[in-house]
Amino acid sequence: EEQFNSLMLNWEGPDVPIYIFPIVSGFQKNGMAYRDGICLFISSTLTEKQLNALFTHEYHHMCRRAFVNEHPTLMDSLVMEGLAEDAVENLFGKNYLSTWTQYYSLIEVQNYWVSHFVPALYQQGLLSHKPFLFGDEQLGLPPWIGYCTGYRIVEAFKEKCGQISLKTLMQISSEDIIDGAGFRR
Repeated sequence: EEQFNSLMLNWEGPDVPIYIFPIVSGFQKNGMAYRDGICLFISSTLTEKQLNALFTHEYHHMCRRAFVNEHPTLMDSLVMEGLAEDAVENLFGKNYLSTWTQYYSLIEVQNYWVSHFVPALYQQGLLSHKPFLFGDEQLGLPPWIGYCTGYRIVEAFKEKCGQISLKTLMQISSEDIIDGAGFRR
């Protein structure tokens, strides 16, 4: 609750219900941000700091939605994931990043960017984004490639443009972040 109140105040975000469900096997944590609330799925082994990092990622989505088209493009989804994980890194440090942030190097991401992502950047509909975010063997996309790509884009943007507050970064358009990162559309 303390993390929620802090983020809500700092990011001027919405007051939304948060639902927490147990995970008995499989993943240690997972979350989903819907238009009207957040669902967190957690195992009993998750620490409080890990829970706060997970919540931060999902709540960032809630706040970012105010600055994204009602029907987000694939470009918006990629940047949204990258920004949310950047917020986790900024507030909790690299030890609390999701493992997918390190799955692929910048060079690997850029290769998939050109071959797979650029032709689909303006695709709308979250269902059509799923194979790009999570990977799809039939499309030649490895697991979690879209999440890692979003993170690498934000990382490159910050490297080229300098440190920017999380609140300001949240308000920059996806196009401007991608262009500022040096990723060609």
